[in-house]
Amino acid sequence: MSFHYTEDDADLSGLISAKLDLDRIFTKLRGDTVQYNDIVDTTATEFSDLVSDSIRTVATENQDSWQSAMMACICAHGVIDQWISDIRWYRDRIDEIQADFSSSVTEVDDFTEYSAIESSHISQAQNAYEQLEIKSDSCSDMLAAGPTPETVRQLIEAGHLGMAPFAVTGDYVYYPYDESSAEDLAERIRTGDFGGNYDDLHEAAAPAAL
Repeated sequence: MSFHYTEDDADLSGLISAKLDLDRIFTKLRGDTVQYNDIVDTTATEFSDLVSDSIRTVATENQDSWQSAMMACICAHGVIDQWISDIRWYRDRIDEIQADFSSSVTEVDDFTEYSAIESSHISQAQNAYEQLEIKSDSCSDMLAAGPTPETVRQLIEAGHLGMAPFAVTGDYVYYPYDESSAEDLAERIRTGDFGGNYDDLHEAAAPAAL
């Protein structure tokens, strides 16, 4: 017996390419030029800020359809980003286990001791793969469900969507309540540039504070 693990069959380059394609689609929905990471790095805080002057009228007149298309694109982009992160986590974990195994068996001459160390590290690798399968199922479920509030909120909290869902919908359920965005929101409230409903804000922020 020798140390072994299950290799994932994910195509990272293909996933990254798909994510870039969604980024381009999102940018076209905005009526803008193609920009890398346009979804995650957007500084827009409302729908009218997202779309360019050239399509603002038609986009506003058909805002529900535009928002639905944008949210579908954003959600798929976030799920792919999550799956890329999960694959990288697994590969890094396997590298860590392999390195620890090699270090642990250095100068170990006793077969029983060697086998015990090997079995322990194989078990760790199997556990990591089982966790990857759980993560894979979660990504599949999110992709199948589409941009539900639960899915989008989960992706926001994982850091994959930034301000985009809130900018598209104006719904504070999708506001990314992290340190930097909270500072921005606090400043806008302080200067009277909030422009939203405080009751909606309070209701949406309550679960995030738990």
